Amino acid sequence: MGASSRARAVEAARAGEWQQLPGLASRLAAGPTALWGISSSGAVQRWTGSGWALEGGPATRISVSADSGSLPWIVRPNGNIWRRTLEGPWRQVAGTGVDIAAGGADNTWTLGSGGIFRWNGSGWTRADGSAARIAAGSSGEVWIIDPNGRIYRRSSDRWELKPGSGVDIAVASPTRVAITSVDREAYLWTGSDWRQLPGVDAVSIAIDNQHVYALDPAGKIWKLNA
Repeated sequence: MGASSRARAVEAARAGEWQQLPGLASRLAAGPTALWGISSSGAVQRWTGSGWALEGGPATRISVSADSGSLPWIVRPNGNIWRRTLEGPWRQVAGTGVDIAAGGADNTWTLGSGGIFRWNGSGWTRADGSAARIAAGSSGEVWIIDPNGRIYRRSSDRWELKPGSGVDIAVASPTRVAITSVDREAYLWTGSDWRQLPGVDAVSIAIDNQHVYALDPAGKIWKLNA
């Protein structure tokens, strides 16, 4: 399909399924009760239901806890890791990283210098493997995309290879996993393979228990009930 034909197909599918939200973003992260993002200028922002409220920053990566708190963790441009507290302020935690995955109090992970690390309450414990992207869910789920695009799920302290390949990944629960592919398609995990979610030119992805969110190459924000 040519570029213009594909663009028309994308717009047609969006009209019936994907809803554009106001604003622009460079990253998105969804929790059970909140949607957060990073603006094109690096500011941390929270979706209010009708627009975006600025909540600090700057940040390069963001992940929202998949437990009931829906509190974000961020990685700043210098690699320092901060988390939002129940009291409201941001608090720096130990260590540095390039990506963050907040699945909950005992299931938060980062990609740091030389590998994959899991939060132990006061610091980071190294795990095996290497990854380019990491995402974690509410029930102990953690998935990675390795530097070659291969997709793995953590199972019994080992990495289990899954079908397909990806560029970005998001996890809400064992049955709620989404990826983007190298050809900028969005997919939802079926339990054994990936189901395409047509109609969006996706470079980044986020997911909660009811919705999938995608960013297109221009930073536009799209929401799908799926």
